[in-house]
Amino acid sequence: MSSGRCRMPNKSKQQDRSELNKPRVLLVDDDASHLTACKRQFRDRFDVELARNATEALSKLDTLGPFEVIVSDQRMPGMSGLRLLQEVTRRGLPVVRIMLTGHANQETAIAAVNDGQIFRFHTKPCRLDTLSQSITAAAEKYQSIAAQTPPHAHLQKDLRHALDRGEFHLVYQPQVLAATTEMTGVEALIRWIHPEHGTVSPEVFVPLLERSGMIDRVGEWVLRKACEDAVTLDASGVSGLHMAVNVSPVQLREDHFTDTVERVLAETGLPAERLEIELTESIPVDASDAILDHMNDLRSIGVRLAIDDFGAGYSALSYLNKFPVQKLKLDKSFVQNIDGTADETVVTQTVVNLAHRLDMTVIAEGVETADQFDIVSALGCDICQGYLFSAPMAAPALPDWNSNKRLKIAV
Repeated sequence: MSSGRCRMPNKSKQQDRSELNKPRVLLVDDDASHLTACKRQFRDRFDVELARNATEALSKLDTLGPFEVIVSDQRMPGMSGLRLLQEVTRRGLPVVRIMLTGHANQETAIAAVNDGQIFRFHTKPCRLDTLSQSITAAAEKYQSIAAQTPPHAHLQKDLRHALDRGEFHLVYQPQVLAATTEMTGVEALIRWIHPEHGTVSPEVFVPLLERSGMIDRVGEWVLRKACEDAVTLDASGVSGLHMAVNVSPVQLREDHFTDTVERVLAETGLPAERLEIELTESIPVDASDAILDHMNDLRSIGVRLAIDDFGAGYSALSYLNKFPVQKLKLDKSFVQNIDGTADETVVTQTVVNLAHRLDMTVIAEGVETADQFDIVSALGCDICQGYLFSAPMAAPALPDWNSNKRLKIAV
């Protein structure tokens, strides 16, 4: 089941992000000195995340929100602060309020409403003291919102009705061939829009689904919806895409999992070879006999298997040839830390070479810049995924995106 990014966070991050006693602020600034100074000044009072540009900010908002967003310069390279506001509003990303500081001589405020959320947009001269004041004001606003956020017990109760009430939906992030940038597949990502509290992070609600025993039912809904959308896309002129769906370890332990996959494929009409089940890299390491049986059974019916987030935690190269896996998905940390130097590329090159020797396709995820794309392509990654090409989008938007070849964020 997609946890998108719907994946299991590590324990320390999950605990940090569930704490509501610290307001969460995302500071977007291409001035490294501003970022460093603000991080140092506010780290004891606020949970401050840093982004160097609008693309990085959108990625963090999509995966880590909600935040109070502070944009230090409305004339940022690549995407203006105003365009960032428009993108956030269009995508319905989880934000309490946006405050923009820039080159305007006088303060202005613009409110935009999207799905019941109000984004307030302020412009002020861009100075460090202004940023400090903005962060303080933002944190106070966020604190009032956070105080109203229900504890996990309440969210778990609401989760029991979320599926029947239609509160879940899927978005899809394109995967493109490194050689041609043609779309070859998509990854399905689940979203939950709570009727009172807005967007709830998958890193919060997916573990709740697993602990409560609801992951099986919701996971089947995700699988069915993704397969249905893939078949619908065929009729819309975007045919033959591989559909990647993340699966929880809890689902794989269920005796009937392979039967469920077979039934969904038969009822939706999606060919088995176009379905890709993404497994977290911990699954093969800790695989029980039941999980191994499911992996082999899925391969026997034609479903493809991928190891997701490889390198995020275990990085055990030795087990790769023991399991029926066709794809290796490099964790985005490989891409984000790469700069083309020998020290940064040697590990990635080693993993790519080994995967290719085992006849695996290698996917680089988290590609956000043209330089990163050039490097991972040169290293031999076969497929790329990330905000350089597109943010996750609703299925009906994919044909238009593909036909216009919008293979990077419009600026």
